[in-house]
Amino acid sequence: MVDKAPMSSTLPMQQHTDEMIYCHPNDLTCEHLHLGPEEQIEYFKRRYSALLIHLDRLRPVLASADALYHPEGAELSVKEILGHLIDTDREIWWPRIRSILDTNIPILPDINIDDHAIRARWRSIPLEDVFYQLMRIRWDFAMNLAQLPRSALERQGNLSGVGPLSILQILQMLVAHDAHYLEKLNDIANLTGRIPA
Repeated sequence: MVDKAPMSSTLPMQQHTDEMIYCHPNDLTCEHLHLGPEEQIEYFKRRYSALLIHLDRLRPVLASADALYHPEGAELSVKEILGHLIDTDREIWWPRIRSILDTNIPILPDINIDDHAIRARWRSIPLEDVFYQLMRIRWDFAMNLAQLPRSALERQGNLSGVGPLSILQILQMLVAHDAHYLEKLNDIANLTGRIPA
């Protein structure tokens, strides 16, 4: 099942086994809430890796969807959505995760993701190149994540305007963020009449 709630600062949270666990409003089962701490960690690791499966399923329709869909205003193109997922992992959250792993309660840097998007110019890059770049980056990060024990995932850093943030909480946010943008890709595929099987 794919969650469909965007990541936001107002995402509702529910308390469970002394950890803050994100519960998406339209995920009525909140299936991870009944799990113990170790099972929760494995659940979110699997969900983070699952982006690879979802993207592979969408791949046959992405080229035509990208060619037929012309975003207006602030809407993102197919390539920009994929590029945004790359930037979110590579430029924003994994540098922060590494900082948490390497430093005792680090101050996590503020990063403007729009600056990275402007420099990357995702619309000018061939779709296949963006797609494979995202698949490779997510595979690498998912493999790194799979090796982290619970003690590492509980480590925290301080993020300006947010406060203490653990690697597990970052992982939860990334999973919700993926779900939001996968929904956008599915919507574009539906709009352009290219619905994945």
